[in-house]
Amino acid sequence: MARISATDRVLDVGSGDGRFCFAAVSFFNAQKAIGIEYEQDLVEKSTELAQGLVDQGKVSFQKADLTNWRELATMQSKEWSVIIVFLSPEGGTDMEDWLVEEFERGVRIVALVFDLKHLKGLHCSVADDEEGIWIYSK
Repeated sequence: MARISATDRVLDVGSGDGRFCFAAVSFFNAQKAIGIEYEQDLVEKSTELAQGLVDQGKVSFQKADLTNWRELATMQSKEWSVIIVFLSPEGGTDMEDWLVEEFERGVRIVALVFDLKHLKGLHCSVADDEEGIWIYSK
């Protein structure tokens, strides 16, 4: 749905068990994927499940408190071509301007469970309301 390819670098914010990072690299041959997750046990599980790709340097996971997301070099990097977000309306409002800026730069935004239709400036190119997946791309 997000047209991930070999030229993409994927950032997954709220990566959970890491399945989207794993899929981006193993099924769609993305150059690289990094997952950021608050729960240490999920970071460990993700790393274990993707161990072969982690060993190759194609996938990594970081534990981080997203209330301090501006301090994370990974979040500030301009290398990402796809950003996957699982942000609740209550908890993700702090990142909204950043997401719009990244979108304007040409980054494809994939929203999971909670859509971002309230953000002015984003264009939803694919919506699957039933599955809870929205793709925002130019």
